[in-house]
Amino acid sequence: MSIIERDKHSGHTTTGHEWDGIKELNTPVPKLVILCLIGAFLFSIGYWYLMPSWPLVDRFLPGKLGIDERAALTDEIARAEVLKKDLWTDKLESTDFGDIVYDDQLMAKVQTSGARLFEDNCAMCHGRNGIGNLNYPSLADEVWLWGDDPEFVAETLRVGINSEHAKTRVAMMPAFGSMGVLDKESIKDVIAFVRDNARLPLSLEANTLEAGTKTRLKAGAEIYKTVCAACHGQDLKGNQAIGAPNLTDRHWIYGNQTAQMIESVWSGRQGHMPSWESRLAPYQRKILALYVTTLDN
Repeated sequence: MSIIERDKHSGHTTTGHEWDGIKELNTPVPKLVILCLIGAFLFSIGYWYLMPSWPLVDRFLPGKLGIDERAALTDEIARAEVLKKDLWTDKLESTDFGDIVYDDQLMAKVQTSGARLFEDNCAMCHGRNGIGNLNYPSLADEVWLWGDDPEFVAETLRVGINSEHAKTRVAMMPAFGSMGVLDKESIKDVIAFVRDNARLPLSLEANTLEAGTKTRLKAGAEIYKTVCAACHGQDLKGNQAIGAPNLTDRHWIYGNQTAQMIESVWSGRQGHMPSWESRLAPYQRKILALYVTTLDN
């Protein structure tokens, strides 16, 4: 039979455990702790009943109060957008492009918002810095197929190029080779003529265009006047009214290697840019138009 020992100072029994002369008392759990545990339990039951809590397979129980933090966050973001728009975008929408570029405060907003809009909508094709990729034009240079005026750029954003929009800009390089308009040697002749005027090496692949150089250039000039000049101009400078590129500079969307240029003339080219009219608000397209025309600055 065990002997019950009672502490003479507190009157509580001991558990029989002792460490360095210190005996453990068998004291009851404080009532405050018990009350806190009961309170926490009741609170959890109430929270589960009132608030979103129990997860199910594809959703969670909404709770009696119907509180949805995701919806609340969406509403808060929408209110912030409205507030932000009220503060400065109304002024931007009502101000001409020519006046906006001289308004330092508006242009500061354009740079900040434009960078975000560009990253979200344009960078995938044109690159994060707007320098373009093969088959996608650079927006960070002085070369613009349809003109570098922000108003022209905004219109291109609105209707797109070869897009589904009823008023889309249309630009297409016919497939002169596969359509039978030019044979392979004629294409080489006109490519040699274009490369010569663009101050490009006659060929980046050995001997591709070298044979009979003077004869080839003369023949290429005649072919160019007959087939190409209607779009690209007699001076090869292009035509921004129809989106025909300048052929005398060093900016080539589809590459300036001889083989790439031959492929362009043989198979044709038809770029595509979607219409952003239904995807971006007018003030957002205006911001983007202003932003991309300053990328080269």
